[in-house]
Amino acid sequence: MRLKALLLTLCLLSLPLLAMADEAADLRKQIVLDQKRLHIMENLALEEQEAVKFWPVYRDFQDKLFAVELDRSELLGFYVSNYKSLSDQQATDMIDAMFLLTETRQALLKEFSHTLRMDDILSARKTLRYLQIEQNIAAVEEYDLAKKIPLLQ
Repeated sequence: MRLKALLLTLCLLSLPLLAMADEAADLRKQIVLDQKRLHIMENLALEEQEAVKFWPVYRDFQDKLFAVELDRSELLGFYVSNYKSLSDQQATDMIDAMFLLTETRQALLKEFSHTLRMDDILSARKTLRYLQIEQNIAAVEEYDLAKKIPLLQ
């Protein structure tokens, strides 16, 4: 009986820690998205009417993109933990998964750019500028990541 009480107490005590971990993850996500939004604000001059239409659609797009980046992060985490002993099958699975994630990201970008133009949110020129900014941010992140990821042994 004491063991059950002890286990129950430990479970109840760990709930706030789990909630704090979720809050920390949400906070990290928000910081990343806010930094990206600030960079876009600094480099994409939006008229007030454009901004009113753009930011809600942008937020939805970024949530979808963030989900893809989380999947990519998990895959890279697996790789970093196993790169010294990765089997051929695991390598094949990783190749397929990385191409799928890249294709998914590109499809999201294409869908978002289409939405921006077809819903008269941004002109084609401003949509292209946004895509350039988005790709520049991704390139910097990719470069920083590439420096940290070890090559397969």
